[in-house]
Amino acid sequence: MKTERIARTAPNGKPISLILIEGDIWFSQKELSQFFSTTQQNISLHLNDIVARIGDAAVTSHIPVQQLEGEREVSRSIAHYSFECAHMIALRGHYWDELNWLVELAREVSGTKEYYRVLPLKERDFRELLLTLLDGIESVECQYQVGDHFLDFFLPDHGIAIEYDEAHHFRQPAVVADKKREEAIRRAIPSIHFIRVREGQELTKLNELLRILISNIEQCSGPDS
Repeated sequence: MKTERIARTAPNGKPISLILIEGDIWFSQKELSQFFSTTQQNISLHLNDIVARIGDAAVTSHIPVQQLEGEREVSRSIAHYSFECAHMIALRGHYWDELNWLVELAREVSGTKEYYRVLPLKERDFRELLLTLLDGIESVECQYQVGDHFLDFFLPDHGIAIEYDEAHHFRQPAVVADKKREEAIRRAIPSIHFIRVREGQELTKLNELLRILISNIEQCSGPDS
C-alpha cells in the first residue's frame, strides 16, 4: 500500500501536511483544525456527528506516523479522517473557499469522484432560501449520504429529497446517470419522495414542498386533533 505525505498551503495561508494512500486523501484532526481555522474541539463535534451517521470504518483510518518526541523519532498510530469528512465539514460550515480548494486538490492528486463537487452559486442561493424558510420548522440535511450517493437536501422527518438540477443534468449522459442514481436511492429508501428543482423554478418548487409538508402534518394530526 503506497503511502506518501503531501504538503500544501490552505486557503487561510496556513501550511498543512496531508497523507495520500493510493489516491485517497486523509487529514488528522490537527490538520483539519488548521485547515478550517477553528479549534480541535469544534472539529471533534463535526467528526463525531459524521462518524455517527456514516460509520467509523467508512471515514476513519489509524495511520502510522513518524514524529519527534524529545530527541527520538517514534512511530505512532494517529487517527486520520477521509477527504469526505473535510468535504462535509466545509459544506456544513459554509466554508466555500475551503470547499473549492478541496475539490481542486482531489482533482490534482486522485481524479474527480462523483461526490467531489462544489455547490454552484445558484444552488447555494437556493440552499439559503430553503434553510431560511424552514428554520425552526423542519429539519433539513444538506448533502445527505445514501450509500455511495449524496442528496442535495433531505427532510428526514418526511422522507423528502430535494435535488437542484443545473443545466448539465439535462444532457443525455447525465440524465441516464441521474436515473440510475435515483433508482439506487429508492432501493435504499423506498418511501422517498423527490422534488427536482430547475433554475427559475425555485419559488414554485418551494410552494410544492410547503403543500406536501402541510398535507403530511394534517394527515398526522387527524380530524379530531
